[in-house]
Amino acid sequence: MVDHELDEEAIFKVAREIASMEAIAVYLQQACGNNLALRDRVEALLRVDIEQPEFLEAPVACIDADDPPEAVLSREAEAIFQTSVSSNK
Repeated sequence: MVDHELDEEAIFKVAREIASMEAIAVYLQQACGNNLALRDRVEALLRVDIEQPEFLEAPVACIDADDPPEAVLSREAEAIFQTSVSSNK
């Protein structure tokens, strides 16, 4: 049983530094315990980090609390597009 719950970012940062998939699985079992939702979120982050390492390095678009959701989504889409265009050069 886990004595204290770590957040998914902290677990992800440790897991991405572990070399073998078997060792990652052991660490995730220890860190997440019975919290399957937490483990699923961390595993999803790890998959993205492996499959598209530049994705998590992309800058986050600035969000103004007064912006309508479609404006925020438009800026996010543009940021992702610019990242993918620059990585294909």
